[in-house]
Amino acid sequence: MPPHQYDTLVEHLRSAISELARLGLGENLAKGRVGEILLAHHLGHTLVPGDKGADGVSTDGKRYEYKVSVDDQYNFNFGHAGADDRGARVDTHFAGYTGAYCGLVRDGRLVKVVYCPVENLVPHLQSHLGTVTGNTWQKNFAPIAKFAAVPGATWVLGQADER
Repeated sequence: MPPHQYDTLVEHLRSAISELARLGLGENLAKGRVGEILLAHHLGHTLVPGDKGADGVSTDGKRYEYKVSVDDQYNFNFGHAGADDRGARVDTHFAGYTGAYCGLVRDGRLVKVVYCPVENLVPHLQSHLGTVTGNTWQKNFAPIAKFAAVPGATWVLGQADER
C-alpha cells in the first residue's frame, strides 16, 4: 500500500486506542470521548467505562456528568416525549451524581470549564423542560457562559469573556 497523508495520524490513534484498552476504558474514542479524557485529566478524575451513567469519578468517589465541546454548545438530552414526568426523568438521570462539568476545548486543550452542583442544576433543567413543546426533551447551553449563569455554577478554568 502506498504512503497516505493519514499514516502518522492513524498510528497515533492506534496507540491511543491501545492505551484506552490497557486502562480498561474500552476502545472507543467516539462521541466526545477525547474531550472527556481531557476533562478527567484536568480535574484529576477517573473515567467511568461504558456510555451509561456518570462520566467521571473523583478520588473521593463522587460522580459527575461531563459535557465537553469544541463548538461551545452543551446539550443535556433527556430523550423524547413520553408518558413519564419530565422532572422525574431529570431526577433519575442525576441520581447519585454530585454535579456536572462543561468544558470548552480549543486546539486540543481545555480553555474553559464550568461546574454546577446537582442541587442547582436539576431544578434549572426541570424548569426548562416544563416549557419544552417539542418531542425532544433537551436543554442546550450555548455558549458556556450560559451554563455558568445557572445559579450556583462556578468557573473552574477561564472566564466568560476569555476566548
